[in-house]
Amino acid sequence: MLQLFLMKLTLNDFENDKTILIIILKNHCYEEVCVLSN
Repeated sequence: MLQLFLMKLTLNDFENDKTILIIILKNHCYEEVCVLSN
């Protein structure tokens, strides 16, 4: 699921959205870690 999400972002002007992508990835990874730790 995350891979499909990344592919979509890569197709949509990745360079322009790099900052947004980083923020989204950090938030997603953080949420995943929280879910796994709980």
